[in-house]
Amino acid sequence: MKHLLIACSFIVLFACNSQKKASETKVKEDTNYTFTYTKKSRGNYTTTTVSTEGATVINALTQEKKNITVPPNAWENLIAAVKQIDLSEINTFEAPTQNRYTDRAATATLTITYQDNTYTSVEFDHGNPPAQLRDMVSKIVALTETEK
Repeated sequence: MKHLLIACSFIVLFACNSQKKASETKVKEDTNYTFTYTKKSRGNYTTTTVSTEGATVINALTQEKKNITVPPNAWENLIAAVKQIDLSEINTFEAPTQNRYTDRAATATLTITYQDNTYTSVEFDHGNPPAQLRDMVSKIVALTETEK
């Protein structure tokens, strides 16, 4: 009976330890993302970069830089959104409108860097991204708009 108790204790100990390592790996993978949203038009060129360290919005024309704290739940929501798409196909998603060609909308792109790989979307109208990117882009834009 004593040996059985010791054996069960080792099994529980190793099971908990492997679960902890799996959890640490997941956290590390989720921090390997960087999102860069670029919006440009005549007289405006803004780049928003979001990572686990926070968000930075830079207006390239005025050289204004604004640092924004990203709440943990916002980061988790962004990670959940990116995991819904196949990153290797991001450059094939079609833009739903072409208002950027006639200056009725700013031109936007989304670049996602994950584990030293960079994935860039096609250009699309700011405010109207491809359907597959809509959730992600709205979360990134919302981060910067709440700080105004």
